[in-house]
Amino acid sequence: MQEARDAVPVWIMPVHRILENLPPAGERFNVVIVDESSQSDILSLSLLFRAEKAVIVGDDNQISPEAIGIEQSQVHQLMERHLQGIPQAGRFDLQTSLYDMAQIVFPGHLMLKEHFRSEPEIIQFSNDLMYGGEIQPLRLPQVSEILEPPVLAVRVPEGWRDEGTRAINEPEARALVEKVAELCKRPEYIGRTMGVISLQGEEQARLIEELLREQLGEVEMINRRIVCGDAYAFQGDERDVMFLSMVAAPNVRIGGLVKRSDMQRFNVAASRARDQMWLFHSVGLEDLNPNCVRARLLQYCLDPARVTRKEQEVEHLFESEFERDVYRLIIARGYTVRPQVRVGTPTKGYRIDLVIEGLRSRLAVECDGDKWHGIEKWEEDRARQMILERAGWKFWRIRGSAFYRNPGKVMEPLWRLLDEMGIEPGRAGGIKLLAKAAPQ
Repeated sequence: MQEARDAVPVWIMPVHRILENLPPAGERFNVVIVDESSQSDILSLSLLFRAEKAVIVGDDNQISPEAIGIEQSQVHQLMERHLQGIPQAGRFDLQTSLYDMAQIVFPGHLMLKEHFRSEPEIIQFSNDLMYGGEIQPLRLPQVSEILEPPVLAVRVPEGWRDEGTRAINEPEARALVEKVAELCKRPEYIGRTMGVISLQGEEQARLIEELLREQLGEVEMINRRIVCGDAYAFQGDERDVMFLSMVAAPNVRIGGLVKRSDMQRFNVAASRARDQMWLFHSVGLEDLNPNCVRARLLQYCLDPARVTRKEQEVEHLFESEFERDVYRLIIARGYTVRPQVRVGTPTKGYRIDLVIEGLRSRLAVECDGDKWHGIEKWEEDRARQMILERAGWKFWRIRGSAFYRNPGKVMEPLWRLLDEMGIEPGRAGGIKLLAKAAPQ
């Protein structure tokens, strides 16, 4: 590998492969980018010996490394023996991540705020729990991707937990498995990937996996990419539909989960779903410590901050006669159009004049009036478009002066573009004219 190194400009490898094949004393890379560095333990520090510059990407609000099976007393003895006089020596243990060390040494950091994976209703719990509402959700699902509602809570009134040492709630597991089996038969879930997370230990996940194999069979499990585990099993992963099992039940004392590590686990668990998240629970809010992260997740799922699609009087939505006239021409051709679509939150979201919907694609239409609002407004508008294009949006712009000179001619490129994108008149799944409201 060392001989072939110069022939390949970019190497992408897991940490252990780098440690095995690229000696730290060899020629250094111009830039080393470490992704998921908040899950990389202290051994990954040696990656920096191989770099002239380093970009360390991570999230300290997600799961940190676990030193499973290692006595901390032994680690501390080794630290005292070998790290005397080294700054921050107390942080050189197996529970400190590379990201943690980078924050200490390089305090300046850049927060990436744009979120592309989950429906806004799904990511909002994590946004409130760990990120102070700073995350900007930019995904607006296509018609074929929408599952309503995106967040659901299912109470299992007969749920009980094993009173031994095992964290197993069999009634809750069986209720979850029945729901998964039911959804796998419904047409709107065809082709959807699924995953299951136990919010209390791995034993519940193993039970659910056994029951799913009995119900669905191995082929369906593989086709759906069904994985059952705890939050650690899904770090860095995602599924279209996620099922969370709370496990806790009233028949066994429920301790409060209030530590930062608990928040990190729940943050990961509640942010793996793209289209829909189900929470199965055997307890009510009255059974939980209000400061426990279980209570916070349950309360959210019972009344999520939804981005609802409310029917509105379309004529009142337009900001100008120009937008209204363009809208009328498009719907006259039989297309499904949504005016004044907001992507993201009310205070930090981005608005699009018109969105033409197809089953599996959509086009944003921006109506540029002829009134000049200054260079700052123009730059702001272009920056907004670039951000949304990174989120997968395609734009088509039309100027008012050109439209009113010859509407038929100026709209011809739009009809050709819609045809190229496979957006057909009257084929958007029969949705009504709706305006996407911002999260409340």
